[in-house]
Amino acid sequence: MECKVNFIDVELKKTFEELENLDSRLYKEINKAINDVCQNAFCGRNVKKKLIQKN
Repeated sequence: MECKVNFIDVELKKTFEELENLDSRLYKEINKAINDVCQNAFCGRNVKKKLIQKN
């Protein structure tokens, strides 16, 4: 299954791309997490409903 990641704003995307040069390990780990979610949307931990904000 193919997926697409959209950043909320241009500033966030730019900061993420700069992370590759600043902290390559963190950049790789975030990319790995994104790819894992693309492969299986149900991967990771469940979040309790009471911890999710309504607004």
